[in-house]
Amino acid sequence: METFLAMFFSSNRSINKIEFTDLNFSGGEILQLLCPYLQRSSRLTEISFYAGYFGPGTADKLSSFLRSCNRSLCALSIRFVETGWGDDEPQELLEVIKALVPMHRQLTKLTIDGCRMNMRRVECQSLANLLSFGNLHTLKLSNCGIDDEGADALVDAVAIGRVRCLSLSRNMDITVTGYQRIAALLVMPDTTLEVLKLSHCEIDDEVLVNIFANALTNNHKLKTFDVEFVDITTVGWSALAGVLCDASSLNSIYLSNHTLESVGTQDGY
Repeated sequence: METFLAMFFSSNRSINKIEFTDLNFSGGEILQLLCPYLQRSSRLTEISFYAGYFGPGTADKLSSFLRSCNRSLCALSIRFVETGWGDDEPQELLEVIKALVPMHRQLTKLTIDGCRMNMRRVECQSLANLLSFGNLHTLKLSNCGIDDEGADALVDAVAIGRVRCLSLSRNMDITVTGYQRIAALLVMPDTTLEVLKLSHCEIDDEVLVNIFANALTNNHKLKTFDVEFVDITTVGWSALAGVLCDASSLNSIYLSNHTLESVGTQDGY
């Protein structure tokens, strides 16, 4: 495998996207082997890891791999990868995130999904640095073990950043406190957020009616609000319908939210 990859990448300098699917990176040899190519590749814009296994002790190799990427890199995706980092996973993840922040502020899209990583306040705060000073406009952190404190750290950065799409789907540790902070983004007059995904989260009628429906009433930026597969009944959906079209008077209809184009439907992850 190593010999094939070396020959392939040394003879193909025009590649703009690399996707590693279901590969075992144990030992980190493959990651190390590709570093020289990544440094020379000025056309590479997207790297994706899907499924597969990193293995114990490979976090530093992954960090070096990311540091080696040319500044042309715009999108990084790590989805459904088993890290194998055990109890050291949060610290290892933090080191990987730190590899991104100083070197790749040109990154526009970051996806971490289904890796069973516990991204708490410290990890989210490191990622927030990338949001505050970089050009990231799409951030997808699904099933990352984010809790209220992690959400709080991200919200502060999203508020002053350029993020247009934020996905926190499948983060079951976020509670009412976290949703209040997330909803605060929707009432900020200078928000850039256009897509908010919270599918498969602990959202019920009370959260939707008292937190998100109120926040969406005067929001004129958000186009997609994904709350599919949550515990919402007709009470919650009626509240959202009232936001989209308040039929209590002609003036209320006029002042209703006419920006939202997609509500409650899942598009991607």
